[in-house]
Amino acid sequence: LFDIKSYFINDINNKRSLSIKYNHSATNQNILPDLISIKSISGEKFLFLDLEYTKVALNEELTFSFKVPSDFRVIIQ
Repeated sequence: LFDIKSYFINDINNKRSLSIKYNHSATNQNILPDLISIKSISGEKFLFLDLEYTKVALNEELTFSFKVPSDFRVIIQ
């Protein structure tokens, strides 16, 4: 089991970089990120994004309502 704290990628030739940092917390025998910070730089453009998880549900059955359009063919393997 690995606890990844951060990623950093730097493309010096194209003046681009990407940094991702994780803050983890332990809940019910699981270690999950509760905050992910993303910073991206490309030339003169910047992107800063913080994702904060306030509620996480694990191992719950999910249902999705989906209908294949009539002009598509369903393939079952």
